[in-house]
Amino acid sequence: MPVDYEVTLLIFGILLLLLGLIGKVKAKEIEVGTNSSIVRAITLVVGISLIVFSFNPEIPKSFLSKFTSKPAEEVRQEEQARLEEQRRQEEQARLEEQRRQEEQERLEEQRRKEEQARLEEKLRQEEQSRLQDLVSLQLYWSAIRGDNFVTGTNAGANSAINSGYSYIRDEACIFKSQQQGTIPFDLYWNGDRKDNFTTATAAGRKSAREAGYVFVRTEGYIFSDKKAGTVTLELYWNGDRKDNFTTATQTGRQSALRVGYGHARIEGYAYPASRCVN
Repeated sequence: MPVDYEVTLLIFGILLLLLGLIGKVKAKEIEVGTNSSIVRAITLVVGISLIVFSFNPEIPKSFLSKFTSKPAEEVRQEEQARLEEQRRQEEQARLEEQRRQEEQERLEEQRRKEEQARLEEKLRQEEQSRLQDLVSLQLYWSAIRGDNFVTGTNAGANSAINSGYSYIRDEACIFKSQQQGTIPFDLYWNGDRKDNFTTATAAGRKSAREAGYVFVRTEGYIFSDKKAGTVTLELYWNGDRKDNFTTATQTGRQSALRVGYGHARIEGYAYPASRCVN
């Protein structure tokens, strides 16, 4: 308790003690106290009590607490109610955190699906663009020259027709422009042999130059490595005809072997002829 409160108790205790001992006091026509022995005794007791309380203020507090403190059952119920409210708030906070996490996971899953859909659409468009860039690799044959000629360009087809070549079949589908993972499929020509030679490998280009072939143009682009859904472009050579023959069909391979062509190498990979968009 504050010091002023204790001093006040002490002063009032001393005054009441004196009144209890002296009795009635008169000053300037003002009388304080009484001659009644009972009242004086009560005043004396109250004065002594106040003096004692001033030196030990916990005594009145403990005395008053007997009248002001709540019953034990009521205190227990209030504590139980407090604990239940605390548990309720904690449970509410837990549920709110759980809902927040679930919402966050839902949004992340939604973003993941949207990103996946975007990538799939991008791949679909790229694949569609790639398919639209495909062109038929056509095989032409000249009985006069004994020359097999494969081309993927209008210039090559026109040159073959103008030189008396006959269209045989579509061997494969190649790209008109370079795509990721593809290499040039180049045409070489040897005037002495009257041979058209298409190759996509370093070995093929070296062989062509060493044999006196000259570069004509790039007929298209093929894969350097095997891809899903592709067929093998194989090179065959016939020494008697001095003819290089590139084919990607079973019919072409059988025809080459039947007339004495030998397998030279794999030049690359392309889509089958049925894959072309004409």
